[in-house]
Amino acid sequence: MRKKSAILLAGITAAAMLLSGCGTEKAVESSDQNTVSSQQEPENTGNFENTEDSENTGNSENTTEDTGNTGNSENAAEDTEKEKAFTGIGPCQIGDTVVFGSYEQDNDTGNGKEAIEWIVLDMDGQNALLLSKYGLDAQAYSDSGEAVTWENCALRQWLNDTFYKEAFSEAEQGAVVPVTNTNPDNERWGTAGGNDTLDSVFLLSIEEAEFYFSDRNEELWIQATPYAVEQGAFVADNGNSPWWLRSPGDNNEGGFCAAYVDYPPTGVVLSGYDAQRNSRAVRPALWVTI
Repeated sequence: MRKKSAILLAGITAAAMLLSGCGTEKAVESSDQNTVSSQQEPENTGNFENTEDSENTGNSENTTEDTGNTGNSENAAEDTEKEKAFTGIGPCQIGDTVVFGSYEQDNDTGNGKEAIEWIVLDMDGQNALLLSKYGLDAQAYSDSGEAVTWENCALRQWLNDTFYKEAFSEAEQGAVVPVTNTNPDNERWGTAGGNDTLDSVFLLSIEEAEFYFSDRNEELWIQATPYAVEQGAFVADNGNSPWWLRSPGDNNEGGFCAAYVDYPPTGVVLSGYDAQRNSRAVRPALWVTI
């Protein structure tokens, strides 16, 4: 288990919950909600794994056959330059904003992908926990109406496969540190969190969101990128978007729900939101070696 920096927490009011359950449709995305407090440091975000023998899941080669598509050649050249340019993330500390990887964000595919900005949430030796500054995409948590856990949900598969390969070059993937995440039950609703998981990319849990944003600072709330909005991310009148957590919400007659962070002034919603809907933004997290 990774040891976290010793931080005393008292009187945390980092979360809010919907007592009515997530199965009830709402005319608006948010309503008055009660807050909950947490006095304990969360479970480990993850235990670091030895990655010397692990295989890289990204595509390592680009074909050079002449297909007549100059766009493919240009993309291959860009990828090659990207591989050469990446030399690792420089020194940083908690609270810094760093750039790592790239992803479509301005919804203009003609100008290529944009660099991803990340907030440094935690440090452990030469490893840094990064959380994307913006909501980068909009995906459903689950592709079925059945109760699921983080271990077997569609969003985990998408993050560790599609997003991982799209956002990071082979050289950048080498800096990502796979971790073993614990997945606690939802204490308010008694919903099972499931088994520990080995993840390269993941979402924060309820406990981690409460811990890292205990003072409810502005970084708890986010804006979705134009691309994420195009994919379905909801945008409130104040410009902010809700984002998924990996923890379960409730499980009532309306179907399975996953927890999420709502827009201001709400925080963590313990009852969650319909896991099959894609209106919550995706805010990836990962550990990298600096």
